Amino acid sequence: MSKQDTEPGVVAAENLDRVEAPVTWRTYAMCVFASFGGIFFGYDSGYIGGVQGMDYFIKMISGPDASELVSWQSSLIVSILSAGTFCGALIAGDLADYFGRRFTIILGSAVFIVGVVLQTASAGLALLVAGRAVAGLGVGFVSAIIILYMSEIAPKKVRGAIVSGYQFCITIGLLLAACVSYGTENFQNSGSY
Repeated sequence: MSKQDTEPGVVAAENLDRVEAPVTWRTYAMCVFASFGGIFFGYDSGYIGGVQGMDYFIKMISGPDASELVSWQSSLIVSILSAGTFCGALIAGDLADYFGRRFTIILGSAVFIVGVVLQTASAGLALLVAGRAVAGLGVGFVSAIIILYMSEIAPKKVRGAIVSGYQFCITIGLLLAACVSYGTENFQNSGSY
């Protein structure tokens, strides 16, 4: 294709395989920072298992004489995050196309923070479930768009390694959740969860 065959003002690249963004420290920094969204996902998925075994939490949700959660309560608390994540991931693609990848990631982080505040402020099942649903919505935004964002800004040479950093951050979030749950399991106040 020659220059004459293209539209006015558009120059065709001779070899599209050679058109590549340079590998810079800024690219790495942006991708590493973006992959920290995986910590949200890992932490919020991982901490609830330990929390459901905490004496204070069980008594808060099921009553002062309870020694364990009723199965429907446990199922609801765990699964509502995934329901929110599903909805968030469905919405995120359209938001990212309309508002941009970066804004959608920031919005997802803000929604996640609202969900965490609701969970932290909860003193019963209803607000806890609402908080987990909202946090799941934010996690869905972030988990759907971070991989897309990183794969678009990362140079081809390092794309696989950088994108796998997101999965690494999910496992770090799971580890942090286990550590925090273990460290707070004997607290007899809302700080335990």
